[in-house]
Amino acid sequence: MMNPIRISIILPVYNEEANIQRTVEEAAQWLKQCAGISAYEIVAVNDGSRDNSGKILERLKTEVENLVVVDYPGNKGYGGALVSGIRVARYDWILLMDSDGQFKMDALAGLLEYTEEHDIVAGYRRQRQDNFLRIWLGELYTFLAGAFLKVRLRDINCGFKLFRKSFLDVDGINTHAGAFYTHVFMNAHAKNARIKEVPVAHHPRPAGRSTGASPKVVMMAVSDFWDLLFGRGRSSAAPTRTSWAGKAGLLILGCFLTLVVLEVGMRTSGALITTAQSLQNRLAVRDDSRYRILCVGESTTFFGTYNYAYPHMLEEILNQHPAGSEYRVFNEGQIGTDTDEILEDLSDHLRRYRPHMVIAMMGVNDAFGEDLGTVPAGGFSHLRVVRLMQLIRRHWQEKFGSYRGDRHVERGYEFLSDGDIEEAWAEVERARRAGAPPAEIEALTGHIHWLAAGDFDRSAAAYDKALSLDPGREWLYEDYFQVLYYGNRYEEAAGVMQRMLARFPKSEDAYRKLGKVYLQLKQYDKLEALLQKADEQVPDDPGMIRIRAAYHLAKGETDRAERLFERYAEYERQHTNPRTADNYRILRDTVLASGAELVAVQYPLRDVDSLKAMLNNDRRVTFVSNEDNFKSAVLEHGYGQLFTDQFAGDFGHLSDRGNRLLAGAVAEAILGHLQRR
Repeated sequence: MMNPIRISIILPVYNEEANIQRTVEEAAQWLKQCAGISAYEIVAVNDGSRDNSGKILERLKTEVENLVVVDYPGNKGYGGALVSGIRVARYDWILLMDSDGQFKMDALAGLLEYTEEHDIVAGYRRQRQDNFLRIWLGELYTFLAGAFLKVRLRDINCGFKLFRKSFLDVDGINTHAGAFYTHVFMNAHAKNARIKEVPVAHHPRPAGRSTGASPKVVMMAVSDFWDLLFGRGRSSAAPTRTSWAGKAGLLILGCFLTLVVLEVGMRTSGALITTAQSLQNRLAVRDDSRYRILCVGESTTFFGTYNYAYPHMLEEILNQHPAGSEYRVFNEGQIGTDTDEILEDLSDHLRRYRPHMVIAMMGVNDAFGEDLGTVPAGGFSHLRVVRLMQLIRRHWQEKFGSYRGDRHVERGYEFLSDGDIEEAWAEVERARRAGAPPAEIEALTGHIHWLAAGDFDRSAAAYDKALSLDPGREWLYEDYFQVLYYGNRYEEAAGVMQRMLARFPKSEDAYRKLGKVYLQLKQYDKLEALLQKADEQVPDDPGMIRIRAAYHLAKGETDRAERLFERYAEYERQHTNPRTADNYRILRDTVLASGAELVAVQYPLRDVDSLKAMLNNDRRVTFVSNEDNFKSAVLEHGYGQLFTDQFAGDFGHLSDRGNRLLAGAVAEAILGHLQRR
């Protein structure tokens, strides 16, 4: 059994007013109860925050035991804030942890068990919950650090790392951004530190805006890396190799010009691809006798084999209905677009087609495949070349990568996301041979059984085995719940969340998911008990507001339910991606001002309430849900029969069958609206 340690927790804080209180309070509560820690302190460094982070920390000093606040009026940068915290830390071990809520303190348990035989326990993010740009930049930086600076870690800038203080040498470190960890590990390697890498759970950012992929931060990281490469940022002096610097500058300039050419080329080819569709639309609009419908969106609107994009199917379905009207549906979906570009083209489309109705399904590319509103798009988010980098990254890894066992598991998920089932199974076998964690292999096996074949029994058996092998991983419970819930095995799904709460009593996700199941089963006594427990364990969780509202609605307490629904809607309005929400509202106002009607369509398998909240549940808008219909279809036919990939995480581009299901849901909503009108 390991000896208890004394530990200092360093939290760099910059404009985190929405997250810092919860982060500090959850950390303090967990540390207080941890048997592996004999003494602790939390050092929060307010790095010149312009919001109320500083005031919140000053108040928390009087409420939270062992909290130390270091306050700077100016912004020293991520690395500077960490250095400041390290210098005032008192204890033998130091945990560096980001304060944005994407890491939970209970992940420290997985690091503590290695402290007796290692000097550094470095976390790496398993299933990183960031937008693609941040992930790609992080992987590129990690590769460059390994190739040129010989710092070989799988996730060098993961903000959850545990150090023995004697190996955390920050003297001479003056890096501002991501190069901080590179510098630290260069110093640690010089001391022959014993390093262990451990996977840690990574969560979506609860609120606020990340600056990690902003152009300013990226350029600071490049500058710091340059200094480390040529010796100017190192602790010890090193000669500057000017001639190499000149060559490197030319190389970087060449790379930049190549990216510019690629960007121009991809935008030109994208315009050519949509020309044929636009020409067909223009010819058809000459017929003024039909009820004209304009569809806008991204590739999920544009794509379909031959004439099987959902707008074409929608026209077929509407014209088969014995209502007497004739319909013409125009497809103005665009590949790789976002809501900014959709709005740029909207006025031109309205003039050209003079539609009676506009259908919008948009927003997924604003956050590069994450759920609506979870991650605001970065400064480079509009570039086509950024999307291309994902394909380059995968090809690079397949051709040159030397993978550890758990990396084979990650590759299995990547192949599964792309719809390549055969390669996903091959990665399972490679992971076994490479010695990947057995629980992760079983979880991947369960995921393949579910998505590839709709085999819920085999999937559940695999997840059961995974949990028996490693019951301490939150994501296993969450993934297992997803399989059971989509398989309509609600009682078993509830059991999994009950097991999760027994081990993680403050898990907000577990309370939300369990409450959702109790509502589905109409088990209101159990739900009432759960709500009481949630008030004690997670009193500030906004997700439970909606569960409670639905509970009161089911009991006939409509006034109380409406007040709670309005509270939840207000929360949604404040925490959705402001870019997506603003653009959706601009689109609504523009469409309605033109005299057309608006239909807002939610993506398959996603909750329509978040879309309603963005538009304030506007009664002038017809909303279309595609959650229950696709859930039932996945259960009956299997995921692979409805989707061709899983690019967005929880859904992907649609097959012909999926497009027809989507078109049917939209047609039903349109016909119902027109009949009521």
